[in-house]
Amino acid sequence: MATDKAAAEKMNKQLQHQINEIQSKLDEANRTLNDFDATKKKLAVENTDLLRQVEEAESQIGQLSKLKLSLTNQLEDTRKLADDECRERATLLGKFRNLEHDIDGLREQLDEEGEAKADLQRQLSKANAEAQMWRAKYESEGVARAESSRQRA
Repeated sequence: MATDKAAAEKMNKQLQHQINEIQSKLDEANRTLNDFDATKKKLAVENTDLLRQVEEAESQIGQLSKLKLSLTNQLEDTRKLADDECRERATLLGKFRNLEHDIDGLREQLDEEGEAKADLQRQLSKANAEAQMWRAKYESEGVARAESSRQRA
């Protein structure tokens, strides 16, 4: 029986050693499981934060898309307005050049008519001077004839 008891104690020590090893492995497994659980919770928090950031980014993308559309429309309106103003400026420039040409023509005509008027005034002055001369001549001849007629009579 002593051998049985020694064998049983040896077996008991081996079992106790195995239990201690298994307990140690169980403790290690529990620590690892707790580490994994903590990591899982940390990743869940990070995932929630990243999902919130994604939602914010998508919201900003939506707002930026609306802003881009609005700015694109404003750009198109501005381009149309600039094109209209450019065409209007070209039209006004053409009208301005036509008016300048008309003014040049009218100035030339005014100069010609001024020269013609000055020429007519010279001719009128000359004609008035001739008329005055002839009047004076006829008056003096008339007075001379009247005197000669009186002397004869």
